[in-house]
Amino acid sequence: MSRADACRLGWRGTAVTLVAILTAPAQRATCQSVDARPLVIRGGTLIDGTGRPAVTDVVVVVRGARIECVGQAGDCPTDGDVRVIDARGRFLVPGLIDTHVHLHWATDSAGSRQVQELRFAYGITTVREAGTSGQLEANLARRAAAAEGGRPTPRIFVSGVLVPGGTPGTDAPPAQVRRLAALGVNAIKLKDPLTLAEMAAVAVAAREVGLPVFGHVWTGEAPDFTPPVAPEVYDGVSHMYSIAPAAIRDPASLPPVPDDSASLDVRRLWNKGLWLAADHAMLEQRIQALVQRHTWLEPLLVNEEHFAHSHETDDEDVPFTNFASVHRRLNEIRIPERSLEQRAQALDIVRHTRSFVKAFHDAGGMLVTGTDNAPIPGISLHQELQTLVSSGLTASEALAAATRNAAIALRAEDSLGTIEPGKVADVVILAGDPLADIGHTRHIWRVVKAGVVHRPDLLLQSLRGEGLNVAPASPKSKWPRRQVALVVLVSGLIVTAGLVQLRRRRG
Repeated sequence: MSRADACRLGWRGTAVTLVAILTAPAQRATCQSVDARPLVIRGGTLIDGTGRPAVTDVVVVVRGARIECVGQAGDCPTDGDVRVIDARGRFLVPGLIDTHVHLHWATDSAGSRQVQELRFAYGITTVREAGTSGQLEANLARRAAAAEGGRPTPRIFVSGVLVPGGTPGTDAPPAQVRRLAALGVNAIKLKDPLTLAEMAAVAVAAREVGLPVFGHVWTGEAPDFTPPVAPEVYDGVSHMYSIAPAAIRDPASLPPVPDDSASLDVRRLWNKGLWLAADHAMLEQRIQALVQRHTWLEPLLVNEEHFAHSHETDDEDVPFTNFASVHRRLNEIRIPERSLEQRAQALDIVRHTRSFVKAFHDAGGMLVTGTDNAPIPGISLHQELQTLVSSGLTASEALAAATRNAAIALRAEDSLGTIEPGKVADVVILAGDPLADIGHTRHIWRVVKAGVVHRPDLLLQSLRGEGLNVAPASPKSKWPRRQVALVVLVSGLIVTAGLVQLRRRRG
């Protein structure tokens, strides 16, 4: 079998034919042959991600996986045997980055493959896996393959999550940092509460091994609000649910906390409603503290807002909701019936969160785009961009959050995030101008990953076909186990039939 055949077929080339047929949906071809000739992208309008004004009629020359030259026609030599993309009338932006996803390669390989390819088809060339329980080794194992330009899937930065407590010297947080660093993670994520002493020790250990630290920030439970646990150790903060509780000046003035007999939605509305009671001056102090520490913010607005209203899903996107992992997520965040007063409250909360994000940005804070597996992968990042613009950012500033800023948060700004000589050639070619309408980021004509050109329309066509050919999964679907059981059963029947046939021949 040739290398190209192996790339196309993976392990199926050596598997039993019947078993391969049964498992084909989870093992679909994921890479393409790579043309080694230099690539020339000619004639498009460049939005390079640096914040500089857009430049028309540019030439981008790519040699191997890296950008060699960016300029006008006379600046970049394009002689010889080259591949040419005519980008006239189109717009070039850096590959988009989602800084917060969760992958399940160990337990749902087919689902992870689907959502990763869906992200890629929507222009996302890089993701950060934000630490999924039980998936670390599998995600690390997938990282090298995902980096290959020929694979229509985002490259992966993998986070290691700290577990609180542990035995001093062995399982204590600093020791966990060193163990995770030895495994090869790209960042340390703090998700569960640690003491101030533990967090300080984590910061020292992370600096020693050269890893960034990011994650959740905690406050005391209402009505005993305490100051947020020191984010001095953080390079970045994920989520916004810790911000409003830390800005409540008088917890006694709040309405009673709903008890456990109240519905989950009522309790969530009460908790998120803290934004409506937060003190403006205390919020401003919070912003200044984050900005002074150069701590980036991953607001995950698309998740914050899904509790208030569902983003519209175009008809062409409906098949993707049949993917098991997407269907489960949609069921998890299903919005119940609410009174007019509750709906108005939810929308008012959205306005307050958007206002905070705009104030953070205006104060000099750095925003990055994460989605935390918001309902439809890939599409949700474009919804996050739209929400940033709705919060008051310009389209250029929103794009920076998904490109340059996100690369800085990953500590990969030397290779990703902008279209400049020396950078990895991750380029998304759009059919419309995203600076005129941020919605045009969804109108993707080509995706270039590490110098390899991909057709997102063909990838989406294939994925839609998969979505149309499966029924929506239940929230606790066990289809992978059933598939494995079917493979085992059929394989057993084949072996039994073979043994019977062999005995007959010998008889």
